[in-house]
Amino acid sequence: MITKTQFETLDSLYDYYNEKLFSGKLKDCMIITSRKRGAGGHFVAKNWKEKKSKESDIHEISLNPDFLDRPDEEWQATLVHEMAHLWQHDHGKPSRSNYHNAQWARKMEEIGLMPSDTGKEGGKRTGQRMTHYILKSGLFMEAFNVLKEKKLKYTSSSMLGENRKIAGSTSKTKTKYTCPCGNKVWGKPDLLIICVSCDSQFEETI
Repeated sequence: MITKTQFETLDSLYDYYNEKLFSGKLKDCMIITSRKRGAGGHFVAKNWKEKKSKESDIHEISLNPDFLDRPDEEWQATLVHEMAHLWQHDHGKPSRSNYHNAQWARKMEEIGLMPSDTGKEGGKRTGQRMTHYILKSGLFMEAFNVLKEKKLKYTSSSMLGENRKIAGSTSKTKTKYTCPCGNKVWGKPDLLIICVSCDSQFEETI
């Protein structure tokens, strides 16, 4: 029942914000939790499929469990941030290298989250490693304030120091990257590398 309780809450929040902020246009996706260094959440397009299907067509949104102990509006804003990526994948034109472009930034602002590379006012609205801050009078806060069931019953107790650093931290001198087809490389943090074998971007590996 623990797993059911946790993920039913995440599913219901996805449905709620889909209706309130995206006019119900987002299709169902797989919501999971996973620890990706320096990120409160991330979106992966077409990362799941039904067993009988030949094509992966189910998107994934992952939330970092070590960030779920933040105030409810903050971690739910992370969920909505990733939902904006899903919206752009299906209804817009995302950048090939997972760059946060101007279209994504406009959508974020429209739904009440201001993109910022620093997470504060005055930060850059577009870039490779982005976060946001909540617009107090925006649509997100309006939807959050009337939400009846806001809390998750369970949060992670690990509080891993490295995972708790803000996005963009580059304390490491070398980072391991892995692509979907399994190739691995090492390099400095924040590199943008495309695999010529599978034409996909390498991702940082914890």
